Formats: sequence, structure tokens, C-alpha cells
Amino acid sequence: MKKVLMLAYCVALVTLATSCNRFWPTDSDGGTKNTTSSDEYYPLAVGNSWTYLPMEGINTLVRTELNTRVESEKKVGNAVEYTMVDSLINGDQATVTRYILHKEGSLIWKNHEMLTVTDWTINFDATQAKQGDDNYGFVQDRPKEIKVWAGTFDKDNVTIFFPAAAYDGLPVLTFSRGVGLMQIRPHGIPMDLTRAVIDGKVIGK
Repeated sequence: MKKVLMLAYCVALVTLATSCNRFWPTDSDGGTKNTTSSDEYYPLAVGNSWTYLPMEGINTLVRTELNTRVESEKKVGNAVEYTMVDSLINGDQATVTRYILHKEGSLIWKNHEMLTVTDWTINFDATQAKQGDDNYGFVQDRPKEIKVWAGTFDKDNVTIFFPAAAYDGLPVLTFSRGVGLMQIRPHGIPMDLTRAVIDGKVIGK
């Protein structure tokens, strides 16, 4: 009888542990999982959205928040065009900006909605600058860990640097695979990701 009770007790413990993992998934090292089903550094799909707040240690006099979302997409040749909407909240005022991100393979480039002038191009496969193109972003670093309001991300991070960043105000952008843009430096107020919704999964606050 004792053996039967002990066996039932062990089965109950295993079942409880399995159930807990469903509600609180963890990595093997005990850290919270921040991964999604996407394999993209910038997972662009209609409905995906990102919210940013000033980085820790930056104090603003009024509420400052940046919200970005993918509004629509369409296929154009070998590329896909995504209509993006940025809402920058500054106190009780909000500025809404619409623009187009074009994606083809590892390349993503940005245009204003009604113009063909390219603001910048990111190449997630490049590890050096493109000679003569200050608006060409390449992978300058692969941070082992990124800490933002949304959590800690310690896998597949890249920092994109533009040669013009030092003198032309272009942001230095850090991405995490499957989640997207994590940090914006130094474009106005340095911003960090606080919440993302990727393919219906909520990451962060």
C-alpha cells in the first residue's frame, strides 16, 4: 500500500511541475523566456506593436512615450512594404508619423509614406559600412545581454550602427531576434522597449 501511495505522490509532483511550466515557462538557467515564434530581428507583421519609454535614469518633465505599430503590408516585387505608424506622446500632446518600411531578405529600408527618398537602410547580414553611404546601417556589435523595461534578453542581439550617427543624428538601434527594436540611441531621448506584441504574444509590461 505504501508503494502505491508513494507512486501516486510522485506522479502528482510531476504533474504539478509540468502544469507550472505551462504557466511560467523558464529557460534551463531559470530566466524568463522572452522568445516568440518569429525568427526575424525586426518581426514585421500587421498587428505587431512596440512601446518605448525613456531609458532608466532619464527623467522627463512630462510623460514621454513612443508607440509603433504595423498598420498594413503589401507585396511589391521581391520586397514587402509595411506601413508603420509612430505615435510620440509628450505630455498631453501626441505626434503621429506614418512611413514605409521595405523588407527584402536581410535588408530593411525606410521611406516617408509619400516620398521615395530613403532615410536609412539596415543590412542585418553586413558587418561593415558601405563605402560612401552614411545612411547604411550594419551590425557593429552583438550584445550578450540587453536589459530594458520589457525584461532581459540574452540571445541573438545585434546593434546596428550608421556611419552618419556621430554627426547626423541617426539612431544607434539594438534589436533582439524574434522581438524587434529594443533600444534607440541617441535619437532625441534615449528610449527602451517596455512592451511588445508579436504575433499575438505580449512581451513586457
